[in-house]
Amino acid sequence: MPTPLPAGFQLIIDLSVRYQEGPISEVELANYSKQARDAKKTDPALGLCALGMIAAIKGNEREMRDYHERAITVSGEGVVYIFNYGSSLEIMGFRTEAFSWILRAVKADPGNLQFLNRMIWTAYTLNDNRLETFLGRWKKLRGEPHPVAEEIEDERDVAAALASIETEGTISWEDLRQEMQ
Repeated sequence: MPTPLPAGFQLIIDLSVRYQEGPISEVELANYSKQARDAKKTDPALGLCALGMIAAIKGNEREMRDYHERAITVSGEGVVYIFNYGSSLEIMGFRTEAFSWILRAVKADPGNLQFLNRMIWTAYTLNDNRLETFLGRWKKLRGEPHPVAEEIEDERDVAAALASIETEGTISWEDLRQEMQ
């Protein structure tokens, strides 16, 4: 069973969704910052985590690290805070470091599909040798392949077609049409 989210976690969810939608204005960031400072009064870990996410969006590495590390400490190593630190590290381009934090979250909560999804995409971008293990776990939990598995299959098909061109000098139109679909 996935780790239950702390009360008030909607702020983190809203901020994450809004970040994925595209650029966030300074006014929006100021509003999220106010909400995070207010949340910090009743749930310090939640408020610190939100402030860490905001710092990551703004590109402020020092603040991002400070807020997230404090959130993890205050929460008693809460797995959702560990995961969000990894996510913020990834936003800032520290993929290798992000991988280790996201992996910690996946190990602590192996059935959490959100954590596993992020782990798979991060492992894929890093070309990590454990990717197949994560993809297998996804398929076992979801009963269907992860989109990364489909991308890998497409890459293999294209590589095979290119290898055929190299060895035979040509590729049939039928093979080319199938590879392009």
